[in-house]
Amino acid sequence: FVLGALAATAVTSSPGLPRRADFSSSSGDLVQIADAKYNYKCMAVHGEAKEGAKIVVEPCSGGPYQLFHYNEKKGQIRFNFEGDEFCVDALGGGSFGPGGDIGLYKCKRGDKNSEWSHTDEQAITLRSKFDGQTLCMNNDGKYVRGSTACSSESDEGLPWTAQWNFLPPGSTP
Repeated sequence: FVLGALAATAVTSSPGLPRRADFSSSSGDLVQIADAKYNYKCMAVHGEAKEGAKIVVEPCSGGPYQLFHYNEKKGQIRFNFEGDEFCVDALGGGSFGPGGDIGLYKCKRGDKNSEWSHTDEQAITLRSKFDGQTLCMNNDGKYVRGSTACSSESDEGLPWTAQWNFLPPGSTP
């Protein structure tokens, strides 16, 4: 039964998340971002929460380094820790591309490297294109990196490593 319930929540994205005072803020809904295949591995900030820190994938624990705020309207995934606020960003500026690191950067209005969309196929894609390519977040086993396999219609297809669920904190196994 528990697996069935998890499967039922696997396709839930931010718009379907409950709105509670402890769950939402002006920065967006508080979420864990888990792999869509198992909901077992979550995105987390690696090491110290500072500009340039990379996003990794590790077993979901609900710890503070795995909690993000997702604001669908702004397309921002924010990380708040001890009074500091960062945006999840395609690091490298205009040179970002496939294989590039995803990490933390100071939030700036109009920064195209930190505006994301969560697609119907559960990919998290940059809203802007780089060299005409749609780029998305991909789990390479340890780090979250840029990829061009962002939809079932891409040349490579959509691998499960590029599919993510936005889940309420504590709802992962």
